[in-house]
Amino acid sequence: MRSAQGPQPASGGHKDNVVPLDTSVRGGLGRGMPDLTETPVTRKATAAVIRASGAIQRSFDAALKVHGLTGTQYRVLWILRGFGGRGASCSGIGERLIKAVPDVTRLLDRLERRGWVRRERDVKDRRTVRTWITIDGLRLLQRLDPLIRELSIRPFTLLHIKEIESLVASLEKIQQAIKP
Repeated sequence: MRSAQGPQPASGGHKDNVVPLDTSVRGGLGRGMPDLTETPVTRKATAAVIRASGAIQRSFDAALKVHGLTGTQYRVLWILRGFGGRGASCSGIGERLIKAVPDVTRLLDRLERRGWVRRERDVKDRRTVRTWITIDGLRLLQRLDPLIRELSIRPFTLLHIKEIESLVASLEKIQQAIKP
């Protein structure tokens, strides 16, 4: 059980599974949430999230590699499918990628050479180049959809739906806490 009455006294210590709370909300948080003191459970949670994320990413990367795609290339095609007939700018694509990519233009060059995307200057703003997924790109995604569904389900097969919903809610809170 967590104490809401401030940090645990040094003399009594705390158990490894309890995160002592400091209700004074020091400096950087500024969100009205109590400050957490680093404990074995926070280190363990951080490591578990990183390991799980890495394992999921590696399974996606290995499966996509068989089809000649990287995870980032797949994600770009997936983003463009979502844009439909509107197409997307380089910055619009970059904002939606999970990992920052230093050069979206080169990434699009590779996809264009493979015939999966096409690009044109925007008629309203000649400074902007818009990108669309091609029919071949859509066909590729349609072939990959069952595989992606399988890869998206597999990590959660040992969890109940309520656990998955709780995990999603917790991860969203973690993302909020990390945002500058």
